[in-house]
Amino acid sequence: MNPRELLKACQIPSVPIVLREILEATDNQAMTSAALEKLVLKDAGLSFQLLKTVNSSYFALRSKVKVVSQAIVLLGFPTIKNITAGLVLLETFSKMKKADQDYLKKVWQCSIETAGLVKFIAKKESKKNQENLVLAAMVHHIGHLILAQYFGDQYKRLCEGQLFPNCEAERVELGLTHASVGAELLQQWKFQEELVLLVGQHHDRKNFIEDKKQVDYLSLADQMILLLESNPGLLELRENELPPDLKNLLKCTETSWTDLSSSLRETSSEAGAFKRV
Repeated sequence: MNPRELLKACQIPSVPIVLREILEATDNQAMTSAALEKLVLKDAGLSFQLLKTVNSSYFALRSKVKVVSQAIVLLGFPTIKNITAGLVLLETFSKMKKADQDYLKKVWQCSIETAGLVKFIAKKESKKNQENLVLAAMVHHIGHLILAQYFGDQYKRLCEGQLFPNCEAERVELGLTHASVGAELLQQWKFQEELVLLVGQHHDRKNFIEDKKQVDYLSLADQMILLLESNPGLLELRENELPPDLKNLLKCTETSWTDLSSSLRETSSEAGAFKRV
Protein backbone atom coordinates (compact mmCIF):
# COMPACT_ATOMS: atom_id res chain seq x y z
CA MET A 1 0.00 0.00 0.00
CA ASN A 2 1.32 3.44 -0.91
CA PRO A 3 0.46 6.74 0.84
CA ARG A 4 -2.21 7.71 -1.69
CA GLU A 5 -3.97 4.36 -1.32
CA LEU A 6 -3.84 4.67 2.46
CA LEU A 7 -5.46 8.11 2.40
CA LYS A 8 -8.21 6.75 0.18
CA ALA A 9 -8.76 3.78 2.49
CA CYS A 10 -8.98 6.11 5.50
CA GLN A 11 -11.49 8.30 3.64
CA ILE A 12 -9.55 11.46 4.42
CA PRO A 13 -11.78 14.39 3.39
CA SER A 14 -10.78 17.00 0.84
CA VAL A 15 -9.12 20.16 2.11
CA PRO A 16 -11.51 22.09 4.38
CA ILE A 17 -12.78 25.24 2.68
CA VAL A 18 -11.77 27.52 5.56
CA LEU A 19 -8.18 26.24 5.45
CA ARG A 20 -7.91 26.67 1.68
CA GLU A 21 -9.27 30.22 1.91
CA ILE A 22 -6.93 31.20 4.75
CA LEU A 23 -3.86 29.75 3.02
CA GLU A 24 -4.70 31.61 -0.17
CA ALA A 25 -5.55 34.82 1.68
CA THR A 26 -2.37 35.01 3.72
CA ASP A 27 -0.29 34.59 0.56
CA ASN A 28 -2.14 37.50 -1.04
CA GLN A 29 -0.27 40.77 -0.53
CA ALA A 30 -3.50 42.72 -0.93
CA MET A 31 -5.16 40.88 1.96
CA THR A 32 -6.27 43.08 4.89
CA SER A 33 -6.59 42.22 8.56
CA ALA A 34 -10.35 42.79 8.39
CA ALA A 35 -10.73 40.37 5.47
CA LEU A 36 -8.65 37.69 7.22
CA GLU A 37 -10.67 38.14 10.41
CA LYS A 38 -13.86 37.61 8.41
CA LEU A 39 -12.54 34.31 7.07
CA VAL A 40 -11.57 33.02 10.53
CA LEU A 41 -14.90 34.06 12.03
CA LYS A 42 -16.72 31.86 9.53
CA ASP A 43 -15.84 28.95 11.81
CA ALA A 44 -16.81 29.63 15.43
CA GLY A 45 -14.88 26.62 16.71
CA LEU A 46 -11.73 27.72 14.88
CA SER A 47 -12.05 31.24 16.28
CA PHE A 48 -12.35 29.90 19.83
CA GLN A 49 -9.37 27.54 19.49
CA LEU A 50 -7.28 30.26 17.84
CA LEU A 51 -7.83 32.63 20.77
CA LYS A 52 -7.17 29.82 23.25
CA THR A 53 -3.87 29.05 21.52
CA VAL A 54 -2.60 32.63 21.23
CA ASN A 55 -3.41 33.18 24.92
CA SER A 56 -1.32 30.17 25.92
CA SER A 57 2.03 30.61 27.64
CA TYR A 58 3.76 29.68 24.39
CA PHE A 59 3.16 33.19 23.01
CA ALA A 60 3.75 34.94 26.35
CA LEU A 61 1.62 37.96 25.41
CA ARG A 62 1.45 40.74 27.98
CA SER A 63 -2.35 40.92 28.01
CA LYS A 64 -5.17 38.57 27.09
CA VAL A 65 -6.28 38.61 23.46
CA LYS A 66 -10.07 38.79 23.38
CA VAL A 67 -10.91 39.06 19.68
CA VAL A 68 -9.53 37.62 16.44
CA SER A 69 -8.69 41.04 14.99
CA GLN A 70 -6.43 41.74 17.95
CA ALA A 71 -4.64 38.40 17.46
CA ILE A 72 -4.01 39.19 13.79
CA VAL A 73 -2.54 42.61 14.58
CA LEU A 74 -0.31 41.30 17.38
CA LEU A 75 0.95 38.13 15.70
CA GLY A 76 0.74 38.90 11.99
CA PHE A 77 -0.60 36.97 8.99
CA PRO A 78 2.07 34.20 8.85
CA THR A 79 1.62 33.21 12.50
CA ILE A 80 -2.17 33.20 12.21
CA LYS A 81 -1.87 31.07 9.07
CA ASN A 82 0.38 28.58 10.83
CA ILE A 83 -1.85 28.26 13.89
CA THR A 84 -5.07 27.93 11.89
CA ALA A 85 -3.51 25.32 9.58
CA GLY A 86 -2.63 23.17 12.57
CA LEU A 87 -6.00 23.70 14.24
CA VAL A 88 -7.98 22.88 11.10
CA LEU A 89 -5.99 19.68 10.58
CA LEU A 90 -6.61 18.73 14.19
CA GLU A 91 -10.33 19.47 13.89
CA THR A 92 -10.59 17.45 10.68
CA PHE A 93 -9.14 14.35 12.31
CA SER A 94 -11.11 14.77 15.53
CA LYS A 95 -14.34 14.32 13.54
CA MET A 96 -13.25 11.08 11.91
CA LYS A 97 -14.30 7.63 13.06
CA LYS A 98 -12.09 5.94 15.66
CA ALA A 99 -10.39 9.25 16.46
CA ASP A 100 -8.45 9.09 19.73
CA GLN A 101 -9.09 12.51 21.23
CA ASP A 102 -6.37 12.22 23.87
CA TYR A 103 -3.81 11.26 21.25
CA LEU A 104 -4.90 14.16 19.05
CA LYS A 105 -4.32 16.59 21.91
CA LYS A 106 -0.86 15.16 22.60
CA VAL A 107 0.10 15.44 18.93
CA TRP A 108 -1.08 19.06 18.77
CA GLN A 109 0.75 19.85 21.99
CA CYS A 110 3.95 18.32 20.60
CA SER A 111 3.50 20.18 17.31
CA ILE A 112 3.14 23.62 18.82
CA GLU A 113 6.09 23.03 21.14
CA THR A 114 8.20 21.97 18.17
CA ALA A 115 7.08 25.07 16.27
CA GLY A 116 8.16 27.32 19.11
CA LEU A 117 11.52 25.65 19.40
CA VAL A 118 12.27 25.64 15.66
CA LYS A 119 11.54 29.36 15.54
CA PHE A 120 14.18 29.92 18.24
CA ILE A 121 16.74 27.65 16.58
CA ALA A 122 16.25 29.21 13.13
CA LYS A 123 16.24 32.82 14.36
CA LYS A 124 19.11 33.73 12.01
CA GLU A 125 17.22 32.48 8.95
CA SER A 126 15.19 34.71 6.64
CA LYS A 127 11.65 35.54 7.68
CA LYS A 128 10.31 33.37 4.85
CA ASN A 129 12.35 30.35 5.95
CA GLN A 130 11.29 30.81 9.57
CA GLU A 131 7.63 30.95 8.58
CA ASN A 132 7.97 27.80 6.47
CA LEU A 133 9.74 25.93 9.29
CA VAL A 134 7.10 26.92 11.84
CA LEU A 135 4.30 25.73 9.56
CA ALA A 136 6.20 22.50 8.86
CA ALA A 137 6.53 21.95 12.62
CA MET A 138 2.80 22.50 13.05
CA VAL A 139 1.87 19.85 10.49
CA HIS A 140 4.79 17.39 10.27
CA HIS A 141 3.16 14.92 12.69
CA ILE A 142 -0.05 14.66 10.67
CA GLY A 143 1.03 11.33 9.19
CA HIS A 144 1.11 9.80 12.66
CA LEU A 145 -2.61 10.53 13.08
CA ILE A 146 -3.38 8.73 9.82
CA LEU A 147 -1.24 5.70 10.66
CA ALA A 148 -2.74 5.51 14.16
CA GLN A 149 -6.25 5.56 12.73
CA TYR A 150 -5.68 2.94 10.05
CA PHE A 151 -3.37 0.49 11.82
CA GLY A 152 -4.85 0.87 15.32
CA ASP A 153 -3.34 -1.56 17.85
CA GLN A 154 -0.50 -2.50 15.49
CA TYR A 155 0.58 1.15 15.45
CA LYS A 156 0.31 1.44 19.24
CA ARG A 157 2.58 -1.58 19.66
CA LEU A 158 5.17 0.10 17.45
CA CYS A 159 5.15 3.14 19.72
CA GLU A 160 6.46 1.01 22.62
CA GLY A 161 5.12 3.40 25.24
CA GLN A 162 6.37 6.52 23.39
CA LEU A 163 4.24 9.13 21.65
CA PHE A 164 5.52 8.11 18.20
CA PRO A 165 7.21 4.99 16.79
CA ASN A 166 10.64 4.93 15.20
CA CYS A 167 10.51 5.92 11.53
CA GLU A 168 12.42 2.84 10.43
CA ALA A 169 10.05 0.62 12.41
CA GLU A 170 7.15 2.18 10.49
CA ARG A 171 8.84 1.42 7.19
CA VAL A 172 9.60 -2.19 8.11
CA GLU A 173 6.33 -3.08 9.85
CA LEU A 174 3.80 -0.94 7.98
CA GLY A 175 5.43 -0.52 4.60
CA LEU A 176 5.32 3.30 4.73
CA THR A 177 6.18 6.15 7.10
CA HIS A 178 4.34 9.00 8.76
CA ALA A 179 6.51 11.42 6.75
CA SER A 180 5.49 10.03 3.35
CA VAL A 181 1.83 9.82 4.36
CA GLY A 182 1.81 13.34 5.78
CA ALA A 183 3.47 14.75 2.66
CA GLU A 184 0.91 13.05 0.42
CA LEU A 185 -1.96 14.60 2.36
CA LEU A 186 -0.39 18.07 2.28
CA GLN A 187 0.19 17.72 -1.46
CA GLN A 188 -3.43 16.72 -2.03
CA TRP A 189 -4.50 19.69 0.08
CA LYS A 190 -2.42 22.04 -2.11
CA PHE A 191 0.17 23.16 0.44
CA GLN A 192 3.27 24.73 -1.09
CA GLU A 193 5.71 22.25 -2.63
CA GLU A 194 8.65 23.34 -0.45
CA LEU A 195 6.60 22.55 2.66
CA VAL A 196 5.53 19.17 1.26
CA LEU A 197 9.17 18.28 0.61
CA LEU A 198 10.26 19.34 4.08
CA VAL A 199 7.56 17.31 5.81
CA GLY A 200 8.07 14.32 3.54
CA GLN A 201 11.82 14.17 4.04
CA HIS A 202 12.39 15.48 7.55
CA HIS A 203 13.80 12.04 8.43
CA ASP A 204 15.68 11.70 5.14
CA ARG A 205 18.30 14.44 5.07
CA LYS A 206 20.38 12.67 2.46
CA ASN A 207 17.66 12.86 -0.19
CA PHE A 208 16.35 16.32 0.65
CA ILE A 209 17.02 18.35 -2.49
CA GLU A 210 16.66 21.82 -0.96
CA ASP A 211 18.82 23.53 1.70
CA LYS A 212 19.61 20.66 4.06
CA LYS A 213 19.88 23.06 6.97
CA GLN A 214 16.08 23.41 6.88
CA VAL A 215 15.74 19.68 7.58
CA ASP A 216 18.34 19.96 10.34
CA TYR A 217 16.43 22.77 12.06
CA LEU A 218 13.20 20.78 12.05
CA SER A 219 14.92 17.55 13.10
CA LEU A 220 16.70 19.25 16.02
CA ALA A 221 13.49 20.82 17.31
CA ASP A 222 11.60 17.56 16.83
CA GLN A 223 14.19 15.46 18.67
CA MET A 224 14.54 17.93 21.52
CA ILE A 225 10.82 18.01 22.25
CA LEU A 226 10.48 14.21 22.15
CA LEU A 227 13.62 13.64 24.23
CA LEU A 228 12.46 16.11 26.87
CA GLU A 229 9.18 14.21 27.20
CA SER A 230 11.02 11.04 28.19
CA ASN A 231 14.09 12.61 29.81
CA PRO A 232 13.37 15.88 31.67
CA GLY A 233 16.95 15.90 32.95
CA LEU A 234 18.31 16.36 29.44
CA LEU A 235 18.76 20.10 29.93
CA GLU A 236 21.18 19.49 32.78
CA LEU A 237 23.60 17.51 30.62
CA ARG A 238 26.78 18.97 29.22
CA GLU A 239 27.11 19.01 25.45
CA ASN A 240 29.64 16.16 25.45
CA GLU A 241 27.12 14.01 27.34
CA LEU A 242 24.36 14.39 24.73
CA PRO A 243 23.28 11.59 22.34
CA PRO A 244 25.47 11.56 19.17
CA ASP A 245 22.57 12.40 16.83
CA LEU A 246 21.66 15.44 18.91
CA LYS A 247 25.26 16.67 19.03
CA ASN A 248 25.49 16.32 15.25
CA LEU A 249 22.32 18.37 14.72
CA LEU A 250 23.61 21.10 17.02
CA LYS A 251 26.74 21.25 14.88
CA CYS A 252 24.84 21.24 11.58
CA THR A 253 22.54 24.07 12.69
CA GLU A 254 25.32 25.99 14.43
CA THR A 255 23.23 26.02 17.58
CA SER A 256 24.81 26.66 20.98
CA TRP A 257 23.77 24.01 23.50
CA THR A 258 24.33 26.50 26.31
CA ASP A 259 21.98 29.05 24.73
CA LEU A 260 19.40 26.43 23.74
CA SER A 261 19.20 24.68 27.11
CA SER A 262 19.16 28.02 28.94
CA SER A 263 16.30 29.30 26.80
CA LEU A 264 14.29 26.13 27.34
CA ARG A 265 14.73 26.29 31.11
CA GLU A 266 13.56 29.90 31.16
CA THR A 267 10.59 29.22 28.93
CA SER A 268 9.09 26.41 30.94
CA SER A 269 8.99 25.41 34.57
CA GLU A 270 7.92 21.88 33.75
CA ALA A 271 9.34 18.95 31.77
CA GLY A 272 8.97 19.96 28.17
CA ALA A 273 10.12 22.77 25.94
CA PHE A 274 7.04 24.92 26.30
CA LYS A 275 4.16 24.97 28.75
CA ARG A 276 1.07 23.15 27.66
CA VAL A 277 -1.48 24.89 25.50
